Amino acid sequence: MLNYRESSVSWPRGQLMLSDKVYPSVATAPKPIIPFQLLPSGTFRVSRVDWQRRAWVLALLSFGLTSIVMLCMPWITTDFDEYHRAALRVSRGETPYQLDDLGYWHCYRYPPAFAYLMFPLAHLDVAWAGRIWFIFNWLMLAGCLLLALHLVLGRRPWPAGAGAIALIAVYACSFYNASNMFQGQVSQAMTLACLGWALCQRRGWHFLGGMCLAAGCALKLAPTVLTPYLLIRKDWRGLAGLIVGGAICFLVPVPWIGVLGAVQMHQDWLIFLKDTQAEVHNYRPGNQGLMGVLARLPNLSNGEVCYSTANLALLQKYYPVIIAGLGALLYGWIRWDHRHRRRTLSTEQRGQRENLYLALLLIFMTLANPCAWRCNFTCLILPCLMLAMHYCQRMPGFRISRSVLILVFLGWIWWPILLISSDRWSLGMWLLQGVHFWTAILVGGVCWWVSGQGLKNESVTESSEPSVVLKDGGMAMPIFSRIQQSNKVNT
Repeated sequence: MLNYRESSVSWPRGQLMLSDKVYPSVATAPKPIIPFQLLPSGTFRVSRVDWQRRAWVLALLSFGLTSIVMLCMPWITTDFDEYHRAALRVSRGETPYQLDDLGYWHCYRYPPAFAYLMFPLAHLDVAWAGRIWFIFNWLMLAGCLLLALHLVLGRRPWPAGAGAIALIAVYACSFYNASNMFQGQVSQAMTLACLGWALCQRRGWHFLGGMCLAAGCALKLAPTVLTPYLLIRKDWRGLAGLIVGGAICFLVPVPWIGVLGAVQMHQDWLIFLKDTQAEVHNYRPGNQGLMGVLARLPNLSNGEVCYSTANLALLQKYYPVIIAGLGALLYGWIRWDHRHRRRTLSTEQRGQRENLYLALLLIFMTLANPCAWRCNFTCLILPCLMLAMHYCQRMPGFRISRSVLILVFLGWIWWPILLISSDRWSLGMWLLQGVHFWTAILVGGVCWWVSGQGLKNESVTESSEPSVVLKDGGMAMPIFSRIQQSNKVNT
């Protein structure tokens, strides 16, 4: 009869010492009771339901309070006011690309298709149209969260910790989502289109995914930086969907102004974009993109006063070259990493790696925008969801993920810093004026680091899972595998 001896089991987060008592068989040996802290990486923490219930109640309360505020808002001099005025002009047969009394601060600079898509709201007063748009923004936020959960957790049913992950990500990005809603911005819809493209590509609906990406480009030009990813993955059906979707968006104004009128309107749009790109947009503290950080360097401005218009014009001239170079580096690394790892990763690991690519591309898309206001940072929902899952799974470096999520949430207290003015340039003020830029860079860097740590940890766990040692030197079933099988049987 074989004797069963329990031995010491070492794990990265501690050591579980079992007794040296010898049991006559594996069946009669007691199952080891393992504290949560010593569970293998990737196991979801047993979450308490009470704090999640309170967090959901707080989220619903926030929705109620913001709804009351939105009912009282006049929706004038906001981004939504630009959309509404553009919809009014196209409903009267006019071009939306013209300056009015509000000047270039509140002019419509978006693609023509979006103005016509807002056509139904043009028949309403701007206040009621803004309230309807606010409800749409809440629904689009819920859609972004749902799509991001599908990307990070895979197909349903999801694990019990999915609610905790969603709550952590929503609260972490609450400042950027709130900024988007109070301005009535279209960034949430653009993020929804980008996440829809990623999920369609993951499910094999490549043509539909390309059309989703085209819809995102019809709302803003920023998603165009994602198109090289289709070439890297040789997604020809997705590229065909992008072309067809782009053609449909181009032809949206045709029923009102005809084909020649649509061509002329797009030409007017490109000219209007160039004419209304004021210098103050580049360096003012509200611009949290790479352009804003570079334009606030000592030889250019201090965020309030422009020191050299010639240097600023030179930066604006070569900024596309800088973005092209950085994009080439990012896409080159993605291509190299994909080719290097595709044969060594499992299907689940490849999905996690693709999430990393998408998170980095969304951050790059946001920061590369010449006018990246804080409401454009809604794309952080996916990387924050990845960090939240990493934290809830207690994988190596989960404390860093927690710290970064807290830092993202602190966007609520950073925004007054952008209102501080100074006559002289200083390094400290330069860093503080780009706080959201540095936060996004940190989020991307930590996502890249924890993704690599997760792959290393999974490979180590698979190769070094401790086994039960029998008296004759044989090996029985590994402890944690036996526990997982027992849990499946009990379920």
